[in-house]
Amino acid sequence: MPKSMPKKEDVDVFYTPAKSAKSSSKSGKVIAIRLVAVAVIAVLAFVCIRQYLAVRGLRNPDKSASQAHQEAQDVKAKAARLIQLPDEDATIATVQDASKLSGQDFFVNAQDGDRVLIFSEAKKAVIYRESADLIINSGPIVINSALE
Repeated sequence: MPKSMPKKEDVDVFYTPAKSAKSSSKSGKVIAIRLVAVAVIAVLAFVCIRQYLAVRGLRNPDKSASQAHQEAQDVKAKAARLIQLPDEDATIATVQDASKLSGQDFFVNAQDGDRVLIFSEAKKAVIYRESADLIINSGPIVINSALE
């Protein structure tokens, strides 16, 4: 006996409805969320790179090595009017956040913006405050050349 054609009601039909406005808005939201996530990641990357460059002293690309050397010589000359300094080039650092240094006796009176002159051959450090033209502290330093 030949099989007869099934009736329309007896057949399961896979039905895929056309995209409704509701599903379009969901995909639009997903795209918007992805765009926001990409923007947030880009901003975070920019901030991290900027912080890294600031820590490494490279934030100002216009400042050449000779300008940095001249600035160090100027700071050393100002401090040398107040205290006798070793006859060598100093490594100069600027105190960015004095609260982070408060646990160290040498930096007890340091403020943000103070300059630290480090003389590695003479093993001496000096904290100089340019705004008040004062020597805040000076003392010997210990430099470990090898970790054992």
